[in-house]
Amino acid sequence: MVLTNHGSGMKRLSASRYAYIGAAYGGVIGGLYWLHSAWAAIVIYHLLAVWGVYCAGDRGWFNEIGKGFKGYPGFVYITASILIGPLIVLLWPYMKLNQMTLGRLLGSYGLSGVGWYIFIGYFTVIHPVIEEVFWRRFLASKRQMIAWQDFAFGGYHIFVLVLFIKPPWVLLAFVLLSIVSWAWRKAAISCKGLAVPVLAHMAGCGSVIAAVHWVW
Repeated sequence: MVLTNHGSGMKRLSASRYAYIGAAYGGVIGGLYWLHSAWAAIVIYHLLAVWGVYCAGDRGWFNEIGKGFKGYPGFVYITASILIGPLIVLLWPYMKLNQMTLGRLLGSYGLSGVGWYIFIGYFTVIHPVIEEVFWRRFLASKRQMIAWQDFAFGGYHIFVLVLFIKPPWVLLAFVLLSIVSWAWRKAAISCKGLAVPVLAHMAGCGSVIAAVHWVW
């Protein structure tokens, strides 16, 4: 995770983690609420996450992506992630904001036409890799119980979800996403690599995109 073993360096890097999380939150919030662009939000967020990993001196993250795949846990995590989409479709009539048209709202944030299909590929393939490296490697805790990093992962989604679903469902999603972060972090620890959480994350993102197309 953190590559320096020097006491003072460890403290500085540990403190800087809060700054990188704050910057990532700022990228998402600024992109969505100031620039009113989903592309701006995700790209700024990703650039800040990559910059944090780079500044930490972590050069081993690439090898970690394909490391540690195990059949049974991989099957369980990927299957559970795929179920996210059908659950969204089932609950969508109850979750969505009143008078909200999903296609129109997404279009207002730059997700329409060719740009939408490019976003699908980026969100399904690139986004999970960057998030797993950032949240489950760079920021990861070795605690077996749920940690503050897991709640921070769930927390940034709040600023996205409030645009689409009702507040009680946003709160429930925050709790569930924090638990998912914990589960993926435990998978990374037990499997000694990011392969399982990366593939599960890709499956989850793909399932969410499929659900969006279904309820559009």
